[in-house]
Amino acid sequence: MRVPVGEQAWERDGHKHYPGFLRDNLLIAYDRENSVQARLATYLVTWSKDAFYGRFVEHGTSQAEARPFLRPAYDAVASIAAAAVRNTIEDRLREATGG
Repeated sequence: MRVPVGEQAWERDGHKHYPGFLRDNLLIAYDRENSVQARLATYLVTWSKDAFYGRFVEHGTSQAEARPFLRPAYDAVASIAAAAVRNTIEDRLREATGG
């Protein structure tokens, strides 16, 4: 929801990019290597190779100002996610202890 969306379509190297292309090409993948089964789930958020320019939007360039969207999105939900984890743990503890 926080990904900047342009106003015009454009083409580069035969690839058409419509307004919202970067948003539609965000990838969220489970990171098996850094996760621990039944204990820790890690996810990676990135963009497809056709939307490589997402890093330039997020971090800026020498000619374009940064328009961050990944970090602000994370910051916006970090406390909500932490509360959900805490609630799940408390629920499981109540189940395990019978009250």
